[in-house]
Amino acid sequence: MDTDNLFSLLPLTFYPLLPDKISELRMRVGKPLYCFDGGKWFFVREGDKPYVVTGGDVAHVLGRASGYSLYSVTDNLVKGFITWKGGIRIGVTGECVSDGDAVFNVKYPTSLAIRIPCEIKGQADELIGKIVEGRKFRNTMIVSPPAGGKTTLLREIARAASVKGLNVAVIDERSEIAAVCKGEPTLDTGPSCDVITGVSKTRAFEMLVRSMNPDAVITDEIYGEKEVNAVLDAMRAGVGVAISVHAETVGALKDTVYEKLQKAMDVTVVLSKKKRPGEIAEIIEKC
Repeated sequence: MDTDNLFSLLPLTFYPLLPDKISELRMRVGKPLYCFDGGKWFFVREGDKPYVVTGGDVAHVLGRASGYSLYSVTDNLVKGFITWKGGIRIGVTGECVSDGDAVFNVKYPTSLAIRIPCEIKGQADELIGKIVEGRKFRNTMIVSPPAGGKTTLLREIARAASVKGLNVAVIDERSEIAAVCKGEPTLDTGPSCDVITGVSKTRAFEMLVRSMNPDAVITDEIYGEKEVNAVLDAMRAGVGVAISVHAETVGALKDTVYEKLQKAMDVTVVLSKKKRPGEIAEIIEKC
């Protein structure tokens, strides 16, 4: 856990109350502080009572994360998150200013989900032999339930392929794979990796294929038909891809837009979080 960056973000009152290991914190104004240590969720206690989050606690975190200028991070706020040093992502909800589907601002933020990323160097070392053959990157799908470790594994696939000398491009729409903070990646995706963020996946695929000539494009959480078609277009152009979708099993993709995408893959990796996040339950290779 990135303790220094996390505690530089939080109010001083939190310091003596939190455990050494934290994967996620949930702050809700007027509600108990909720913590996940990687194995279980629990309410953080102050003496014999749960610690109740105040509006000042939420304002402190958002102030630190925005450099005390929420206006400067409005573009991220309307997408529902802010990124802090070390790849820490702060999900934000509350009263929004909107017009139909367009969100212009989060007027009164009242809930924060603070997620601390995990780097597991070497996690993809055995798997990468199935994905990279010389300079060919085999099209790969990660099928995973939420919080199943797919982002950590994709980051390691990017790093391992980059170490092998492939030109890798990461589409990091929500700043989770490379954890871009103020334009600079803060997590290791390898020495020959380009990162694009702040743009939709569909547009990013088009930009990368046309201008960057990547051997592989890696991105997280494909959602909806437009994004599926963007992945298929990149594959048709001869670019290798590694992507993820949320599902418990490959069977859960049947009769959805993701089924045709999975069938186009050379390698499908199914993750399970029964024992630990990132546990590989099954590897399916195209014959």
